[in-house]
Amino acid sequence: MKKLLFWSLIILSALLYACTNRKEVIEYPTVALCDTTTSRFSVEVKDVFDRNCNRCHSASVANTLGGGTNLQNYAMVRAYATSGILMNNITFAPSGNPMPKGGSKIPDCDINKIRAWINRGSLNN
Repeated sequence: MKKLLFWSLIILSALLYACTNRKEVIEYPTVALCDTTTSRFSVEVKDVFDRNCNRCHSASVANTLGGGTNLQNYAMVRAYATSGILMNNITFAPSGNPMPKGGSKIPDCDINKIRAWINRGSLNN
């Protein structure tokens, strides 16, 4: 009887120790930061256009795929930016023409970089 009680206590102690000594790592999702403090046309904005727009809106294909709209140079992009057409289109606003055509909206961070550039005066920087 003493042996049974002894082994029962040993097993119970081992189980309790195993349950209380576990340390699970809780992983929280990381939040990617979107830096819009230095949104420049020549770097951040042009990069967004190169990745999302210029396969249809470049000089070589604008007349066949992009409705005649060439967005490879600063002057053309600025014209669309200052008129409000650019933001209406890339944010899928009801009054715009959703771009990229037939695709999903570009990432919010990219939209925010373009918005910040426009809000700073659409400079050729």
